[in-house]
Amino acid sequence: MKELLYTLQGLIILFSLEQYLRQNKKWDTVFEYLETGFKAFLNWRSDANIIEEMKVIPDLFAKLGFIALICIFLTMWLKIDNIAVLQAFLGVIMLSITTIFSFNWVFKHRETIKEFKPVMYIYGLLGLIILVNIFVSEIYPSDLISIANQYNLTISTKYEIAISFLFYFSLAILSFYVFMWIFALIFPISILIILFTTSKLSRYIRLKLNKQSFVGLIGVLQIVVLFGLYKYT
Repeated sequence: MKELLYTLQGLIILFSLEQYLRQNKKWDTVFEYLETGFKAFLNWRSDANIIEEMKVIPDLFAKLGFIALICIFLTMWLKIDNIAVLQAFLGVIMLSITTIFSFNWVFKHRETIKEFKPVMYIYGLLGLIILVNIFVSEIYPSDLISIANQYNLTISTKYEIAISFLFYFSLAILSFYVFMWIFALIFPISILIILFTTSKLSRYIRLKLNKQSFVGLIGVLQIVVLFGLYKYT
């Protein structure tokens, strides 16, 4: 995060000195490229089809994760001993896997839920074994039953215990299912908000941006960067 803020701070300083730097032909060429790239980005985001973009997000993250995996092998091959770099690449891989799973869970739910069948079979078999064991084995020792009868205490029958077990067993499955939906929705919704916001903001900037408003935008960005640097340093 700090690296991003420092990069933004460098760009802010660069654009603040634009009128002085443009007196040099090389710097003037650099600014021309930056302005062309910025306008191209605005046009791309303004005319973006968000639905189509959402469809390609899993493939994009799959490629991103694959590139990160290659980078990990390269760092190992080149014997680059940098834990921070390795953690960053691993983080990208984990983010890619989580995003792909989340999109598949939400938009390809039937196909994705089939992958959990082996786990559910094992979980169901375990529940059946416990349920059969409730009826076959002696749940309460005879001494405990004698004491309960002596003090007129009510002891749950095997049927009551089995029903309670089935209730909590089913509740656990339902809770897991609901949790998976809540977890999976976080990433698609977050990406959708980012795509929608950047599209609307780019359209607004493309229509309203002029030299004065650009200076104001740089000023607002400077405040945000300074606040971020103050918070993370």
